[in-house]
Amino acid sequence: MMDLIRKTSTGKPAWTRMSALLFATAFLLSTCQSAAPAPVATSPVGDAPAAVVWEFLDSVQSDSSVDVNAKYLTPALQDEISSGHPIPELLAIQDRYNSFGVDPSRLLEDGQHAIVTAGLNYGSPVLRAFVLSKTSGSWQIETIISYSEPLNEISADIQDSSLVVLQYVWDLANGASDAAWGLLTSDTQALISQDQLASSAAETKQFSLTGLTLLSELQDRTIYELRLWVTVDGNSTTWTQGENLRFAELMNTPDGWRIASFSDQPLS
Repeated sequence: MMDLIRKTSTGKPAWTRMSALLFATAFLLSTCQSAAPAPVATSPVGDAPAAVVWEFLDSVQSDSSVDVNAKYLTPALQDEISSGHPIPELLAIQDRYNSFGVDPSRLLEDGQHAIVTAGLNYGSPVLRAFVLSKTSGSWQIETIISYSEPLNEISADIQDSSLVVLQYVWDLANGASDAAWGLLTSDTQALISQDQLASSAAETKQFSLTGLTLLSELQDRTIYELRLWVTVDGNSTTWTQGENLRFAELMNTPDGWRIASFSDQPLS
């Protein structure tokens, strides 16, 4: 697995935002069951990150507007959405959920990030992972990750491919086109330069992964559907303001999973 934990001046690991995302993915892949957390009637006591998620979901049930719920989100996440786009888009849902349940939080080693899983109950439950960060003593939701594929059905030898997808998105979002380019297969590297990759990323102010769906799973090849929330920088030829769909094909190479195609059109 790629080294995603930076070292502080004391030599201790410092969790980056990408580390938190990858932790959330690995944690969910290894522990989530098909059933959602049981509904909780009141906000959790003594668990601040879980309480923030509970209050957020409780508030969204009655009023899903961005303005009402912005206080639960980090400023960066607020910047990724506008008042014209309701919170359900951020949660990747269409209809109001009947009830919800929130699991206890899992604190990361830096003490400044936490992972909370929640179940939104319809006819059948759907799971969402919330990555929270702590700023000035207050917890806020930094990222929401949705999965359309039941996580416990993904084979163990396929799981690392999802981490490569997350790393690729993170690299592009943070202007690390050289690192993103390094996650492409050699054949794909021959078709696109680092400068072209950097040019595409420069058309956005911010973007984040809000949905990841495994569409196809073979021994050495996987295809994912990605939902990305994008804030464009001026006129973009690659991205549109709001939700963008992308499709990633990954191949298992001698160097590990690498991206063979990243397209705005479905792959087969």
